[in-house]
Amino acid sequence: MQGKRLPPDVLDTHTHICDLINVEYPVLQLFTDGKRNWIYLWCDNGLGNNRWLVFPTSRSLMVQYLERKATMRRLVQESALHFILDTNQPFSFEFPEEDTKRRRHRRTVTRVELNLLTEYMPAEDSYFDEGLTPDLDLSKELTPSSYSVPIEGDWFGQDFSYLFKAYERLYAFFYSTQPRFVRTLSQNLERLLRSPWTGGYSRVNLFSMLPRQVPGLHSLKVQHIQYASPGEVNFEAISSVGESVRVATNALVENEEAVSAASKRITKTLTVAGLNKRDLSLVADSAAPLSPADRHTLEDACSEIARLLGVQTELGTLREHSPNIVVYAKAVVSLVRQLTKLGTLQQQGMLDFSQMTQSSRTQ
Repeated sequence: MQGKRLPPDVLDTHTHICDLINVEYPVLQLFTDGKRNWIYLWCDNGLGNNRWLVFPTSRSLMVQYLERKATMRRLVQESALHFILDTNQPFSFEFPEEDTKRRRHRRTVTRVELNLLTEYMPAEDSYFDEGLTPDLDLSKELTPSSYSVPIEGDWFGQDFSYLFKAYERLYAFFYSTQPRFVRTLSQNLERLLRSPWTGGYSRVNLFSMLPRQVPGLHSLKVQHIQYASPGEVNFEAISSVGESVRVATNALVENEEAVSAASKRITKTLTVAGLNKRDLSLVADSAAPLSPADRHTLEDACSEIARLLGVQTELGTLREHSPNIVVYAKAVVSLVRQLTKLGTLQQQGMLDFSQMTQSSRTQ
């Protein structure tokens, strides 16, 4: 097709979220690059290739499409970017995170103008049909809203970087461990928990990859920052998730000593057992090399942390999808470390989650 040929890795930052239409195989899929919604629309196949029309769409249009107020044709027409992806890979784009598996497939990417897409345009009545996908539950919260995180004191550039990284990771954790409109989130969480879990890599893997599982529709978007003392960071996202981050951070600050003690019991138990840096990501729970006493210690410490932080539901989801108690315990320690980062900012007087209530939010 006529257009500008681009490097095939231009789409490598895209993560599959769900299918929007699946009729024996997916023909319309939703992706994210961590910020925007990307649509993959299957066009045709030939000469051993599948051809996809790939384009981004805004949050507002994505909501309108899911609410049957806008057609897929309109989403195509109002997008400023259009790519044609020709690939010999199968219909499913649900890759493991290892890039090596992507490289096994032949792909070409071409940027094209809208006027060249006539034969690939969706129909005039191409409204969303919930019956064509098992992946979505539209009874769950759909439309993002605005809410603010109060800040105070003196801030430097690296402080904001520190805040946003920790907050984004925690937002993604609380988003992924509660039922959302994308039903496949639990499958993605389970896959991440079965990635290599050895030492520090376990923390990096889970909490750095979770934000890539959040749909662009609900990813953490900074609307504005008012820098003053007091000031605020205003986010556009799912406000109930922001509330979960707030409550858990406050609980950590209030119970810091007890949470830290429970976390240290986990680390000590794993270290003495020689498991702290051992990869057990594919080991069944019944085969985990733990003594009954060590297993009880891990279970008891994790339960104590869940109670102290008020995250019994979220950690219950984490436990359900973890391959074994060792991986689960490492993930719990990782959560404590991420919360500690925000707790430290609050203790230094730079964040004020204690003042962030439902009434302080702008809806």
